[in-house]
Amino acid sequence: DMYRIMDETEVEELGLREEIGEQDITVIEWNKFTEFFGKVYSINIEYLEENKRKITITLIKNA
Repeated sequence: DMYRIMDETEVEELGLREEIGEQDITVIEWNKFTEFFGKVYSINIEYLEENKRKITITLIKNA
């Protein structure tokens, strides 16, 4: 959850580039820094009814 991050400098200070490998999947609940990472997907979870959801995964950016 990166909503407290104000700019790319803070992302760099956290060392995220070093922590996230090319084969890793990282989920970040925030769309503010999509340019900072490689492939970027949007994941939408839609409530349909009790115990039923629709999950849509869309490629936004292909590095």
